[in-house]
Amino acid sequence: MVTKVGGTGWRIELTELSRNNTYTMYPINSIDDSLEKPTISMSLPGTSYSENPLMGLEGQESSITVDFTIWDNGEDRGSGNNIVSVSDQLDYLKNTIFEPDFDAKWELSLYYLEDEPDEDANRNYRLYENEQVLIDSHNLPVVTETSFKWIEGCRMEFVIGEPIL
Repeated sequence: MVTKVGGTGWRIELTELSRNNTYTMYPINSIDDSLEKPTISMSLPGTSYSENPLMGLEGQESSITVDFTIWDNGEDRGSGNNIVSVSDQLDYLKNTIFEPDFDAKWELSLYYLEDEPDEDANRNYRLYENEQVLIDSHNLPVVTETSFKWIEGCRMEFVIGEPIL
């Protein structure tokens, strides 16, 4: 389901599967996709760094870091939960989206929506579609000197994969 929020631009839609909580992040300032394969360098005495054997102890990990702006444009960001004001969004992100329970299963969809979508509000360009993620961290400034209608510099990090309960 795509919620029409604002105009043209990138959006992230988060959906919590068991309780049907949602949140639409818009506008998106930047998205970083990171893929890591951690290794340990076994430094041996008397050898240069180029001769060190490398050992992998973990598999690959993919994460997505999103910088976005929380803003109040009068539209519900929580799909029927009346999440409109900046303070409502901050509270919802901190206490519902980033709740302490580890058993919450979230899906992330990243898409680009044009001003005039078709009648089904189809996504015009998709980058991620229903990726299972764990919300790893967030940084939500609570006071900025720009406006009480928006807060810039918000950041959330998601690890792609299914949490083990």
